[in-house]
Amino acid sequence: MKKICIFCGKITKKKTKEHIIPEWLIELTNQKNKILRFGPYYKFDKGNKLILDFNDFTFDSFVYPACNMCNSKFSKLEGNAKDVILRILSERPLSNKNFNLLLTWFDKIRIGLYIANLYDSNNFLGIQPKYYINQGVQTKDRMLLIYKINKRKNYLLFGGTGLPAFMHYPLSFFLIINNFGFLNICDDFLLAKSFGLPYPRKRFLLYDQNVEVVVPGTLNIKYPVIEIKYHEECTQIYQPILNTIFQEQIQKLCPENHYKQVFICRDSNYGKIFYKKPNSPIKVYRKDENKDWFTNKNNSLTEGNIMEYLTLISFKVQHHYLTKYGFEIAPDRSAIINEKFKIATKLNKAIIDHLESLDILKNLIL
Repeated sequence: MKKICIFCGKITKKKTKEHIIPEWLIELTNQKNKILRFGPYYKFDKGNKLILDFNDFTFDSFVYPACNMCNSKFSKLEGNAKDVILRILSERPLSNKNFNLLLTWFDKIRIGLYIANLYDSNNFLGIQPKYYINQGVQTKDRMLLIYKINKRKNYLLFGGTGLPAFMHYPLSFFLIINNFGFLNICDDFLLAKSFGLPYPRKRFLLYDQNVEVVVPGTLNIKYPVIEIKYHEECTQIYQPILNTIFQEQIQKLCPENHYKQVFICRDSNYGKIFYKKPNSPIKVYRKDENKDWFTNKNNSLTEGNIMEYLTLISFKVQHHYLTKYGFEIAPDRSAIINEKFKIATKLNKAIIDHLESLDILKNLIL
């Protein structure tokens, strides 16, 4: 894979290096020289046998090419995101704008990890990136699960990026910062059905482009919001965002009063910030700074199982949504796409089955 900017996807002479996991976060958690294993990567050996490979790195060396202009463009987001993360770690009040910004920051990191994965695996499946950071942030429904775990300082870890499913479609990943675990999920129409909006009955892959067949929604907001079960002792943040390609179609199928209940205004494709805490309904998050997001409820996630749990749920989300819809594939691409899809599905399921068998996860309600 050519060394191109992870923000815009273009080759440029004026390059800088972008830390996928921001420098300020590495310094905050004192993890500059911590060695992590990135992967697994799936590739074929000389005998055409599928094997696994890994890449060991330090957080400080986990950098990729970036245009100077693109890098500068996102520097303000990093500064603002740092303030929000510090507020969460110290359990301080947050506003709906804070959460909007935080979700965008998670978009940036998730897509950065997607491009990094393609780089480091030498893109053995020959995947054409669907988008880069510039084109991918703030374009799809998104949600964030925030788990508080037992007290711990100077801890930083990300994961949920090791499946072939993530290389095909980067739906989810997790990030653990000190004593908070975050699970980020993002996709077109992820929240649509549960928020009573028009949603896709079918999804087709035609010449490598996703085509949706959309039907009217129920006009009611209901829970659960996604089809994967997960540990609910957490704060859940949601924001519907319409891909502009579908905005006109959705507005025609959705009455104005319900559209305004979910989105900022009739002309906007950006949804309001919603949240849910344990044993409470889904609500719109207030504009003022408040502690409505925080929960003191104890949960069974600990330092000993948080990583495996978040890995499992992230993998299950990716596998489920990759295999959920029927695919109609252009004839000239069907053989190669079907073969890649079979490999990805088989590996996805094998890893998920292994995680579900672990004793440390059996006490969690999944």
